Amino acid sequence: MSRVAFLGTPEAALPALRSLAAGHDVAVVITQPDRGKGRGRAISHPPVKIEGDGLGLRVVQPSSAGEVKESLESAGKLDVAVVVAYGRILKPDALAVPSAGMLNLHFSLLPRWRGAAPVSRALMAGDRMTGVTIFRLDEGLDNGPVLTAQAVDIDHEETAGDLTSRLATLGARLMTGAIPPYLAGGLEPVPQSDDGLTYASKIEPQERAINVDGSRVEEVNRIRVCHRSQAPV
Repeated sequence: MSRVAFLGTPEAALPALRSLAAGHDVAVVITQPDRGKGRGRAISHPPVKIEGDGLGLRVVQPSSAGEVKESLESAGKLDVAVVVAYGRILKPDALAVPSAGMLNLHFSLLPRWRGAAPVSRALMAGDRMTGVTIFRLDEGLDNGPVLTAQAVDIDHEETAGDLTSRLATLGARLMTGAIPPYLAGGLEPVPQSDDGLTYASKIEPQERAINVDGSRVEEVNRIRVCHRSQAPV
């Protein structure tokens, strides 16, 4: 059984955390600090913290890049770390702590939609296909070598919430299946090509506004991006 660290924050990271906890020794779960939320700014715990506590795992919430490295080192020997929507750029010294590096689950078919909002950008652009990619993190922005990927069609009525939930579940299965052969040396990461490269910047508030003069397709896509499904992940 491999010894892993998990880094993630939102609900989309939960399927991967659950899958890892079921088949691996999760030595530490690293997530973002608690934040104020809502008009009253009540303190809110990240979904990964709540899930990790419920699974009986050690959860830490570092507030700086240096503390991330310390949190990894405090877990002892790590074979690999898994990152799913952690929300912080990881420094080279942290990337080097696990003996086999860090694997990232990204919700697009790289190199299309590198960056923070791959699902939203795919819907906004009217893409008919997307997927999940597992790659080894390096210092760049989602440009590390790829272990494996899987494509899926996008339903024309699918919202950002629905699609994220579906990709999170698919990606969790893909990640847990990739770790054993990767650690055994039977799954070699392949450098990414830049053919078809696009970047997925965060959706800005002005992009969410409906444009009455826009095309019907563009405005429907905008609504799909803004709609958050209540489906569990």
